[in-house]
Amino acid sequence: MGFSLLAAGLCDTLDLGDVNPDAGAAVGRTIEANGLHGKVRFHLSDGFSQVPDDLRWDLMVGNPPHVNAVAAASDYQRSHSPLIWKDTDWAIHRSFYAKAAQRLRPGGSVVIQENHRFSAPEDFTEMAEESGLEVVGAFECGAGYEDYYFLWSRLPAHDDQCKHTS
Repeated sequence: MGFSLLAAGLCDTLDLGDVNPDAGAAVGRTIEANGLHGKVRFHLSDGFSQVPDDLRWDLMVGNPPHVNAVAAASDYQRSHSPLIWKDTDWAIHRSFYAKAAQRLRPGGSVVIQENHRFSAPEDFTEMAEESGLEVVGAFECGAGYEDYYFLWSRLPAHDDQCKHTS
């Protein structure tokens, strides 16, 4: 998702993070193949734990594991690493949302892709709100991706930012 945003000109630089070391190698190949040196950084990290504390973003996008499960329940899940699909008791989501607002610049947003088969937007609303974010809404991903939705949350606007003096 991040590389798509960069390619579309929606951002000038990109920070990517993943707990899976194989993701770093794939990111490196993509950077090399597309001449993106100096535009993309990869953080091998479990959530924000290995990401420098001073980094802040205008937009965070994510595609976290979609299944709140204790055991694999489908052929897809049995044939893929639990790193891709499994988030027992939404622990990864809870950890992410607990720190997300602190990592945004003023006016920043979070857009997370989720799966209707395994969750509803309401599953994450309280997590986002407890961290200081406001949930803007949930939006369908479009044709061919009917199982998926985006959940958008953001730092709330402060009234004092909207006041004018003459």
